[in-house]
Amino acid sequence: MAAPGQRQITVDEAWQITCHEAGHAVVAVRFVFNFHYVERGEGEHGKMEPCGCPLNHRELNWPLTAISQWQQWYAAGVAAEWLLFGKDSAIWRKGRPSSPRRVGKTSASSRK
Repeated sequence: MAAPGQRQITVDEAWQITCHEAGHAVVAVRFVFNFHYVERGEGEHGKMEPCGCPLNHRELNWPLTAISQWQQWYAAGVAAEWLLFGKDSAIWRKGRPSSPRRVGKTSASSRK
């Protein structure tokens, strides 16, 4: 049941959100990240709560490898959606494009 002011999502959307959160969990287990929980919340909400990450503890001198692993963890939710559904859910984007953009090389003069 959706909270007041929140639209009712379909069963397919709920499954896609669940797979998104599972994507984060798979990468966390692979990299042996400690986490408090993975939650499939009400309506459009899901969350995975890590115990610590470079963004929360910037005062520590994190090696580049650790930062890279956390970047993969952040990207894993959407990556799971693309792998399983061929698209990401419109729910998490809130106005951002629904497909990856190709970024080509640009010359310095074209950036002026």
